[in-house]
Amino acid sequence: MLPIGKPRPQHDYAELATPPYQSVTALAVSTDFSFRAQDAIAWNPRNFRFVTASDAFNRLVMAYNNYIGAQDSVSRRSAEGRLTSLVQQTQSGELRILDARIVAGTADQAGLAAMVASHLSETAHSVVATHGETVSPLGRITWFRFRISLRLPEKSTGNTVFCR
Repeated sequence: MLPIGKPRPQHDYAELATPPYQSVTALAVSTDFSFRAQDAIAWNPRNFRFVTASDAFNRLVMAYNNYIGAQDSVSRRSAEGRLTSLVQQTQSGELRILDARIVAGTADQAGLAAMVASHLSETAHSVVATHGETVSPLGRITWFRFRISLRLPEKSTGNTVFCR
C-alpha cells in the first residue's frame, strides 16, 4: 500500500503496521522465505494492518527506526511500547485468495510454512503439470485471483493510499 503521487518510500503503508518485522509479510504471495507455492497459497486468508495517512505513516517510521536503533534494553522496550501503541491505532484488512494455479514445490517444508499449509484444501487451486520442465524446489505460482477487504476509518483525512 503506497501513497498516491509520491515516490515509493523505503517501507509501504502496511509493512510497518503489520509485525513481525523483517519477516514474511501477509501481502507478499510468493515463494520467498522458503515457502513452497502450495504453502503460499494455503496461507489464506491473510490479515494485515495499514495506515491511511502520511502523518500516521511518518510516526510509524520514526517509532520503527527508534526500535531498530535502540542501543540498550530499556530504550528498546520503550521504543517497542511506542511502536505497539501506534500499530494498535492502524486500520485492518484481509487478503483472501479465491483461486490459484500452481506448480507444486518439492522441497522439504519450512517450519513457518507448516503452520499454514494445512489450509491448502480450503483454498480453491489447481496444480499445473510441468511436462518435464525444470522447476524450482519451491514450485511456482502461475496466477491467483484474490479479494482485498479494507476496514477504513469513518472519517477520511483526505490522504489516499492505493494497493499495488
